[in-house]
Amino acid sequence: MSQLENSITLYEKYGGENTIKALVESFYDRVLKDPELAPVFEKVDMGPLKRHQALFISQALGGPKQYDGRDLSEAHRGLAITNGQFDRVSAHLGDAMAGLGVSEEDIATIGSIVSALRGQVVSAEPLASGLPEPEAPALDPPGAAPVEPPAQSAGGTGGGGNLYEKLGGEHTIKTVVDIFYRRVLGDAALAPVFQGVDMGNLKRHQALFISQALGGPKQYDGRSMSEAHRRLAITGAQFDAVAGHLVGALRELEVGQADIDTIVAVVSPLKDEIVQTLFQRWLRAG
Repeated sequence: MSQLENSITLYEKYGGENTIKALVESFYDRVLKDPELAPVFEKVDMGPLKRHQALFISQALGGPKQYDGRDLSEAHRGLAITNGQFDRVSAHLGDAMAGLGVSEEDIATIGSIVSALRGQVVSAEPLASGLPEPEAPALDPPGAAPVEPPAQSAGGTGGGGNLYEKLGGEHTIKTVVDIFYRRVLGDAALAPVFQGVDMGNLKRHQALFISQALGGPKQYDGRSMSEAHRRLAITGAQFDAVAGHLVGALRELEVGQADIDTIVAVVSPLKDEIVQTLFQRWLRAG
């Protein structure tokens, strides 16, 4: 790349205002044809929305015009935007840019700008133990051994200093993992992710990870979360469903709500390490 190319902005590189307008038109054409997104835009005056979107993108890419609309969190406050909807919108923007000849490198750059806005746009909780967990499969997978809840003390989940001890130690952790994967593998939306996976090894690592997170003596010895999930293209919705099954497994074992909330607080921060944005997945598929 020449010194001149290095010095120009993305706004200038791709043709300025005319290209931004074409991008916005292509983007909203895709969004409004998406049955999962179109209802969000019912009764919306698309003219002002497109104008604000063009100004926002122009400013983000180094253009001369400045966005003059409302703060993003305020503008989206009453819409209950979910992580799944945010990801779909991001994907449509990526496809619109690709259709206009934007390079993969620049799509990734713009994708990082968009991804940073998630916290201001998404208003539905990504993970909360109080949300209904996904329905448990009616039947165990063929050959699955029945899992019995561990013995509980009169106090519910038992005594002890940390959660590992309180919940019953290694036996309970193994039971949680068995129930958890029984539910996950019975979920038609998640089972394909685990095709070809050595479930014995995966369960061992999962048990070690949960044990360490809850204060147990054994240490997780597997790869980092981001490295282990890098090629799986996990979506935000899949992460939420998996987390819901973990909550469901804990409830099957009659773990108290306060302890479930504590465990959820451990799991929630892993979302950023595990989930790939649709920009990342689009680039990987390209």
